[in-house]
Order: sequence, then structure tokens, then C-alpha cells
Amino acid sequence: MLFYIFVIFIIGTLLPFTDPNLLKNSKTDIAQIHFTILFDRAGFAFAASVMNAVIFTAIFSAGNSGLYSSTRILYSLAKSS
Repeated sequence: MLFYIFVIFIIGTLLPFTDPNLLKNSKTDIAQIHFTILFDRAGFAFAASVMNAVIFTAIFSAGNSGLYSSTRILYSLAKSS
């Protein structure tokens, strides 16, 4: 919990909410993730790519576990009927 709050505090102090890199055209059209913007500004372009890979892996993992659990639930419901 402390790590989470610390990261939010650091991002909030380094990146203003009016930054044009955060949004493209509207509030629902995201341009870049705040972690990648901070790494690009710090000069670590490779770290921004690694962060994008970590985020993609986390999203893929969450989708995979949701798909697995939903198929197991459907299988058990079909077997019990």
C-alpha cells in the first residue's frame, strides 16, 4: 500500500494533469501512459518500452485468467445439469 501511494505521489508531482501527451482529442482517447511519459522525459526510452511490455503482459494475463475461470464455471454448470 505504501509503494502504491508513493508512486501516485511521485507521478502527481512530476506530471501535470494538463499535459498534452496524456490525451489526444477527448477525455476517452488516451495518447500515452503516464509511466512512459515520465521515462521518456528522464531519458530512458528503453524503460518506456519495457513498461509498455509489462502493462501489455498484465492486461493479457488478466484476460487469460478471466477466460479460464469463465470456461471452468460454464463447464461445471453444464456438468451439473
